[in-house]
Amino acid sequence: DSTGRVERESAAASRRDVDELLSPLRGRCFFHANGDWWTYEFCHEKHVEQFHREGTTRVNAYDLGRYDARATAELDVESGSNASKNDVVSVASADEIDDASEDKYHAHAFTHGTKCGDVGAQFDDVERSSEVRFVCSEDGAEGVASVDEPATCKYVFTFRTPLACKSRMLRPKQPDVEAIVCSRVDVASTDDRAETEAETEATDARAEDAWRGA
Repeated sequence: DSTGRVERESAAASRRDVDELLSPLRGRCFFHANGDWWTYEFCHEKHVEQFHREGTTRVNAYDLGRYDARATAELDVESGSNASKNDVVSVASADEIDDASEDKYHAHAFTHGTKCGDVGAQFDDVERSSEVRFVCSEDGAEGVASVDEPATCKYVFTFRTPLACKSRMLRPKQPDVEAIVCSRVDVASTDDRAETEAETEATDARAEDAWRGA
């Protein structure tokens, strides 16, 4: 219908805008070692890979997917109809963006990785796939922050970059701040006022003493 078409066109336009902001990442690869056996490699708009390193040699390497522009575009449609507004921000309205949590991201899909037969016979025909989520890095750090496997042979990379902060949709919501209005206090005027009040009190005291003496 027309509403769905408008949403798809809006999502595509927003995606192009964010992808252009991320264009300096093209041709670059990043590595992430999570402290266990595996090291992960992410090459922007190319591929993601999992491997064990022995010296300078890669062993037990698995392809976790190749960049898939079509599947990436479908992420927008699926998230716009089924998922929460934080899943793909490119289809969110301005009001939704303002109300969203800080977990805003822009996602790329990677498909057709190594088959998962090594995991179990029931996964013989399942290919590894990944989703790379770009989030705003306000402290300027850049790289793969984490790798999760929410389902067998399906991986989620979180990639932090200050480039994402250039998109209004990806900036974390800032806390509400109340304005505080300050007024200048003239110390000299305060001292003069205190001196005048003291003199008035002294005059009143003398007048009261005179009245009692009379």
